[in-house]
Amino acid sequence: METETKHINLSYLSQISGGSKDFELEMMQMFIDQIPDAITNLGIAVDSKDWDRVRAISHKAKSSVGIFGMNEIKDNLFFIEKNAKELSNLDEIKTVFDKTKKLIDEAMEELKNQINS
Repeated sequence: METETKHINLSYLSQISGGSKDFELEMMQMFIDQIPDAITNLGIAVDSKDWDRVRAISHKAKSSVGIFGMNEIKDNLFFIEKNAKELSNLDEIKTVFDKTKKLIDEAMEELKNQINS
């Protein structure tokens, strides 16, 4: 289950799994199944400037990406969450979201490759 990755680091997942590959695969599959809806909903909230919803969704997604060592994505979600909460840098949130969505798509492909390896 070790293939080259750019966006994910599975060391934390391995640590919390206690070496259970079944648990790791289950967590990866759950992420793959659930994150697309979260990102779609985050995009809708960003486009509609629903900053409370942007903050809530980015906060929840942040912990999910953290499990998989997606640090750049986590940092972007932190930026989105913080600025939506403070109503600051609102013009930058869309740009950061677009970049984050692209990174998540790439990270999901990496996770799929991990599952299939």
